[in-house]
Amino acid sequence: MAKFKKSAAPVAELPTASMSDIAFLLLIFFMVSTVFVKFQGIDVVLPKAESTRKIPDKRRNICSVWVDRQGRVCIDDLIVDLPQVSRVMGSKLATNPEIVTNIKVDKDARYGFVENVFEEFKRGNVLQVNLATVTER
Repeated sequence: MAKFKKSAAPVAELPTASMSDIAFLLLIFFMVSTVFVKFQGIDVVLPKAESTRKIPDKRRNICSVWVDRQGRVCIDDLIVDLPQVSRVMGSKLATNPEIVTNIKVDKDARYGFVENVFEEFKRGNVLQVNLATVTER
């Protein structure tokens, strides 16, 4: 009687030769289809300054506020009325206590209106404020 040898158990293998191709195709797809959002704000012409100092570039800790010559206030691409500034900024400060407010005021904006915006900042307990300017060359 002939004896049959047992063959080794079949090994389940996963073909990985095309995994890198798939990874690169996914990477390219997401790079092409991603849209980067840049804060638009409202159009302002910044005043000139003799010297400036750059704030640290931590985007998650910067809140951008624009004030134009017509008296519109825009907070991170959201146009708000003057009485709402303290509420909106207070909620942003409650979310992130390390927030720095970067205010961009048009050079032709009325000083009294800008002073009212700063009063709303005080009501919202926003104390770290940076005034954006353009350096003279």
